[in-house]
Amino acid sequence: MTSVDNTGGDILKKLVLICIAISFIYIFVGCRIAGKAPEGLIKKDVGELEKEEEFSSSLLIENNNEDEKADTATITQQNISLYFWNKENNKLICETRSIFTSSVNLSINDIIVELLKGPESKDLHPVIPRQTRVIDIDQTDNIVTVNFSEEFLDAEDLLVARTALVNTLTDRQGVKYVKILINGNELTSDGTQEGEPLGVLSKSTNNIDELLATSNRQKDENTVKQVNRELFFRDFRGQYLLSEVRTINVKNGGIARAIIEELIKGPIETSTGLYPVFPQGTQLLDINLIDSEDKDSKVIALYFSKELKDPFLTQTVTSRGDNNSDPQMIKDKVEEMKDKEAVILSSIVYSLSGLNNISGVKIYYQDRNANYIDTPLYSMDLEKPLTTSQFPNKLGRKIKVYFANENATHLVPDYRAMSRENLQIARTIIDELILGPREGTGQKAVMPADISRGDIKVWMDENNTNRVIVDLPAKLDGNKMGSTGTLMTLYAMVNSLTDPANTSNVKEVQFLVEGKVVKTFGNLEFSEPFIRNPAIIQE
Repeated sequence: MTSVDNTGGDILKKLVLICIAISFIYIFVGCRIAGKAPEGLIKKDVGELEKEEEFSSSLLIENNNEDEKADTATITQQNISLYFWNKENNKLICETRSIFTSSVNLSINDIIVELLKGPESKDLHPVIPRQTRVIDIDQTDNIVTVNFSEEFLDAEDLLVARTALVNTLTDRQGVKYVKILINGNELTSDGTQEGEPLGVLSKSTNNIDELLATSNRQKDENTVKQVNRELFFRDFRGQYLLSEVRTINVKNGGIARAIIEELIKGPIETSTGLYPVFPQGTQLLDINLIDSEDKDSKVIALYFSKELKDPFLTQTVTSRGDNNSDPQMIKDKVEEMKDKEAVILSSIVYSLSGLNNISGVKIYYQDRNANYIDTPLYSMDLEKPLTTSQFPNKLGRKIKVYFANENATHLVPDYRAMSRENLQIARTIIDELILGPREGTGQKAVMPADISRGDIKVWMDENNTNRVIVDLPAKLDGNKMGSTGTLMTLYAMVNSLTDPANTSNVKEVQFLVEGKVVKTFGNLEFSEPFIRNPAIIQE
């Protein structure tokens, strides 16, 4: 009896310990949600920090199944919505799945992996073949581009597969559009190379019958079809291409013409850092397909009016006969002209890229006698078709930064650009704040004039993936800046670094001065992390 009682007692103790551990996990997850700082709060509450530390120290448990120790303080339960096919009703049904992860946010790849696993419910059917490989994923701004292997085309129903994928990914915060590629080529309506390019897809109805009816109505060749396309314009410095998704009207399959004509119109969202690329008055006069070196593809030939050349007609840069010419000024002017030429040509090529069976773009434009020529606009050879490979690192991404308004009462947003290859987002944001606002905007600088690039150091906190460390130099003295100046400077950095448009994971900023935590900065308490303060922003 004694041994039986002891055994029963041991089992009971284990059950109690398991229940306690589970309770702690639920408490922890609940606190992560309930403990979120309200908007407008400018500092993390000290009591909240103590609670976080308390939970962190008490949630170390042993994982006997994996024979390893896990720090459950970093493990969170995240719910994701996945769409699968209910064949009986011919609809996509949302299945919520709980995922335990140590990541701050589930990645797009994590979500697609769960979608590929198929549904848990027996009433639902898989939408994408499980053997499909994800070759590459890219997210820029609110557009996700997914490059699949050709097994994606083996889906039982391509319409169902692509709609399920798009509706799943656009349920994620910050994702509005999805572009699907198959081995680098844009997915078409029927999956063939001769099919109509789908462009950039947005969330749609889950009713497959409704989607089929819409698709059948658009099969008439004389029907004007609406397609979302990613068009590329320049940033204000003309260094990078920034994308804008636009719904364009395509008639009789003339998608290339429709793209260029929309590109000539310029960006719609001019207030968000996008600028036109075509010289004023430029027209697309003709377009056709010509043979390429690859027998399986064609080259798009574009014929522009003479205005395409206008920016370069009076910009001949030379030092001959001018003893006062500044070599550096000449060099800078040459680079400026090359950048202007590259941004025009690359915007055309990237906006047309992805169209099936197209290997390049051939550019012609009118001379003064209205004859078509293919001589350089400035220096780039136009005799051969252009491809995206000739414009590496030209694609950029927008970053949102804040400067003071004219009266220095609020912060106002502005947009800059950085290369998509550049992973130093926080560093770039600080550098842009130091460079200051654009001329003619009425915005005021938030950094003192004696602060130069490199003076302020910034890096991610190794112990907290939600936190950025900003190390200020001693010469940035809060006591000399006044209360308003201090407030504008610090929150320009905090709000820029934590803006969801820039990054999804940075929630707080810890300031240091010369590598050390200090108690005060001007009249502000400075030792605890700062969080986003929307109340100071004037949109």
